[in-house]
Amino acid sequence: MIYSIPYAIVAAGLALSWRFNRGRVFFVLLSLAVSYWAMSGYLPLKVPVATPQVSKQFLLGVLGIFLPFNILVFSLLKERGIFTRPGLLRAIFLVTQVGLAYWAWHALDQRALSMLNLQLWPTHWTMKTNITQIGVVLFAAAFLVLLYRSVVKASALDGGTLGTLVAVAYMLHTWEADSLIWLLAAAAGILLVALVQDSYKKAYVDELTNLPGRRSLEEYFLKLGGAYTVAMVDIDHFKKCNDRYGHDVGDQVLRMIAAHLRKVGGGGKAFRYGGEEFTVVFSGKLSGEAFQALEALRASIANNRFVVRSPMRTPTKPEDPPQRSDQKKLGITVSIGYADSDQGSRPYDVVKAADKALYKAKNGGRNLVCGALALL
Repeated sequence: MIYSIPYAIVAAGLALSWRFNRGRVFFVLLSLAVSYWAMSGYLPLKVPVATPQVSKQFLLGVLGIFLPFNILVFSLLKERGIFTRPGLLRAIFLVTQVGLAYWAWHALDQRALSMLNLQLWPTHWTMKTNITQIGVVLFAAAFLVLLYRSVVKASALDGGTLGTLVAVAYMLHTWEADSLIWLLAAAAGILLVALVQDSYKKAYVDELTNLPGRRSLEEYFLKLGGAYTVAMVDIDHFKKCNDRYGHDVGDQVLRMIAAHLRKVGGGGKAFRYGGEEFTVVFSGKLSGEAFQALEALRASIANNRFVVRSPMRTPTKPEDPPQRSDQKKLGITVSIGYADSDQGSRPYDVVKAADKALYKAKNGGRNLVCGALALL
């Protein structure tokens, strides 16, 4: 049945959010499901489920508050799981809202309708819409907050939540019975797609450095053909840095190295291999062609003094950062070993050869680039 399409999309989203432990998405989707159930009495077909018998004006007033409020709140809350104590509290929070709406309709009647349709400004000031003025304020506030998060965090889930908010706002604004099913399905579908994109990124992109991770490297190896070079990059004395300055500084160092790796020349593609190790793959190039890019990478890192961030430092870099005499500056270097497709018939044979070259660079004094051919 057509009326079941939104429920099917929501159910798929609930299953995936449970599988990937995305409580925020789970409860936004539940909010959409509750809203769709409440609107079922206004669908242009007979729905074989019990629906609440409320007036259109009351329903629009409630949904104009319920939807933007819950979409915003659940998207801002930290991930705390689904079948956990915080997850239970969020479920109770959702059910309580439904109970309050039910009580307001039966106990307050016209008084509830008057409160929901409170006039905050003259009606001729804005375009004609089915959303109440309170709803307009909440939708606008939620839109601005989610837009800011989407731009700053560049998260698929934040972008998807913003798209869901816009879809439900348009649904309430037009309130056309023929389009309720499809707009609600679109709202849930946008969030479902965002969840899949976010889960893909979690699986294939390293969260700390934002470089492609080990799984991405394995898939990239499957695409390689002909000549190629693999380089293994290791941060020198990284454990000592962690032990002396703490893991927060260690994470800063990893992000700094990743920033250099993203700019590697010669057509190299960088990956986070694990720990303090990175991999750079040069497709279509042998060792001689890749060496210059790797040497330039090593030199750029060695010549860049790493400044330890102050605990009071702001998340974003100021335009005119103050110069402090007590700033700690560290000399960070990397050792690099590389090998090309002539050293092995499979990519992981080449990786092993590059690893051996890396150890030679480490044993040779570090801050060096060594090729597998030098081992012969």
